[in-house]
Amino acid sequence: MIFSGTYYPQIEDYSRSGKLSAEAVLRIFLNAGSYHSDSVSDSVIQGSLDGVAWILTEWRVSLFSRPSYSKQLEYSTWARAKTKQSRVSRDFTLDMDGERIAQGSARFVLLDLETSKPFGISEELMTAYAPEEKSVYDDKLPKLREPESYEKTMPIAMRRSDMDFNGHVHNICYLGYALEMIPEEDYLSENFSQIRIVYKSPLREGEKAEAGCCRIDGRNTVGIYGNGELKAIVELS
Repeated sequence: MIFSGTYYPQIEDYSRSGKLSAEAVLRIFLNAGSYHSDSVSDSVIQGSLDGVAWILTEWRVSLFSRPSYSKQLEYSTWARAKTKQSRVSRDFTLDMDGERIAQGSARFVLLDLETSKPFGISEELMTAYAPEEKSVYDDKLPKLREPESYEKTMPIAMRRSDMDFNGHVHNICYLGYALEMIPEEDYLSENFSQIRIVYKSPLREGEKAEAGCCRIDGRNTVGIYGNGELKAIVELS
């Protein structure tokens, strides 16, 4: 089942250049997935309150254009058949005036919050989502690896507002941390069109957080750490 809707952009969705920001695209995609879950009685927040949560493990997003302030955007999302007992992928598209401006794919694992172990996805739940066979990507990307060294490192000042309802740093904040690390000219020019994020483990309040960045062959790779442990890798190219 393809779940679609209309999004009316807000002022905060635009960067200082007046273009739709990468963080806004991720928010639109995440909310689209939540609306889809609500429509099949699989509330994300209620699930967390009940001790079982969908945890995002990976993003791949392509930005084809960065439109200026727009009246409306059209999003679509759908689940794909589970690849493992506790894992599922979801695809997204974002259009404006019939033109594709972004697309993405994400992987989720259903987790038991008490034991931090995968929770099996029932056939009943997957049937409710009516998975699609298609994907927005045909190719398989190489594994995203931790850089051997960094050109720049910096502590991260986590805010209380960075925490989500599971007590972890919200997954979009990792992109924000990475944007703080990349070279100034890359940040201001917004010259990246591909985003990859792999989440290793949650960054929690109270941990000593820091990040490192290196730029190789036009790709900025940022490692994000908590108490010295790798928490996520972000690649912008």
